[in-house]
Amino acid sequence: MADGIIPDEGLSRECYRILTNPDTEFQQWQLLLWVNNFIPTGAVTLADLVEASFTGYSRRALQWDGWSVPTVAGGVATSTQPTSQTWTNGNTGDVTVYGCAYYDPTYNVLRFVQRFDAGDIVAVNPGGTITVTPAFSYRSQ
Repeated sequence: MADGIIPDEGLSRECYRILTNPDTEFQQWQLLLWVNNFIPTGAVTLADLVEASFTGYSRRALQWDGWSVPTVAGGVATSTQPTSQTWTNGNTGDVTVYGCAYYDPTYNVLRFVQRFDAGDIVAVNPGGTITVTPAFSYRSQ
């Protein structure tokens, strides 16, 4: 039997359910930044990512409330948080951040990994900041 898909009309609701359902234990998830030039695939694990370690960096707890109602375009539902997270590079050298990930310490797994678009991958100068608005995408296929 062929695999099924979630139609676009149900995709937004499924995405929102993942983010707001207590069973996902979302309140434990952590936002982290990674600094190695890596292109994630479905087989990515935390060990594949080099987590940022610059002075001023720490993982951030994600909040389960406040996610926007997901919008659907091209088979992808996307929801965002209303509050962005900002880190300041306290090192003496530049730090290049390639992406972010959501880590679930309860189950010791990555729940979501996103490599930034080419224009968003920049060296953060000493004293400079990087800001990330948490977003979550869910694909129908």
